Amino acid sequence: MQRIYDLNISIEEYIANQKSNNYPIFTECPHCHDRLVKNGFYRRYVITTQGTYIIYIRRYRCKTLWTDYLHTAIISASTFSEESSLYL
Repeated sequence: MQRIYDLNISIEEYIANQKSNNYPIFTECPHCHDRLVKNGFYRRYVITTQGTYIIYIRRYRCKTLWTDYLHTAIISASTFSEESSLYL
């Protein structure tokens, strides 16, 4: 399951912060309401006309269901110049 949210920062800040971004804290499984625990990160590549970047996505896991919940940050394409393209 993915939850998508906006960090309200530029792509440059997101990349510079790496795993130190201000990720929201989720504590309850939306299905069984048991506890969610942090379960690391995984990498995603952002490709623009200006270069290729690595971003980190926070991962949580339900203690009962052992289901992964991925929390993906939205980075506005408006943070790039008009001639750039953004691909996730």
